[in-house]
Amino acid sequence: MLEQVGVVGGGTAGRGIARALASSGIEVVLVETSAHRLERVLEQLVEGMDRDIARWALTEAERDAILARIHSSLKLAALASCRVVVEAIHEDFRDKQNLLRQLDQVCTPDAVLISNTSTLSLTDLARVLPAHRRERLVGLHFQHPVTRVPAVELVRGRETGDPAMHAARALAEQLDKQVVEVSEYPGYVTTR
Repeated sequence: MLEQVGVVGGGTAGRGIARALASSGIEVVLVETSAHRLERVLEQLVEGMDRDIARWALTEAERDAILARIHSSLKLAALASCRVVVEAIHEDFRDKQNLLRQLDQVCTPDAVLISNTSTLSLTDLARVLPAHRRERLVGLHFQHPVTRVPAVELVRGRETGDPAMHAARALAEQLDKQVVEVSEYPGYVTTR
């Protein structure tokens, strides 16, 4: 079982993934690009959980415990100790490749990099990585809202190795998600 996971990007998907991880007892290192964006992400997490409290779907104690597991940073270097890092930035090919290059420099060689992309080719994204890292890149496409949708798409790039696939599946199962393995194809299944 994983005890700590990094998440890069605090948009709708990143917030949902961070909350789902923290709700499952996993410590989260959430990285954003600016102090202003990070502050807004944390406010939106609280707002979302407060709505759930108002609907009796969550207690204040549960909210506080979830928030206590989410550790924020403005630096990718904060991810150095994470065995799994999820990139959840906007769907821009060059930005995702640039982030993957940076993560390759920060993360340990055995770290698994997970992309939440729903439209971009993992194989094409991985081209900027050294061969050993390409084997460690896998796709997990979470559906919105992440905390409520029970399924997640697991995607293997052309060079993704079995250990990365197993690690991503284990993480999804730790989140009580039903894993649906899909072929690498634009939009996968749910988006199409």
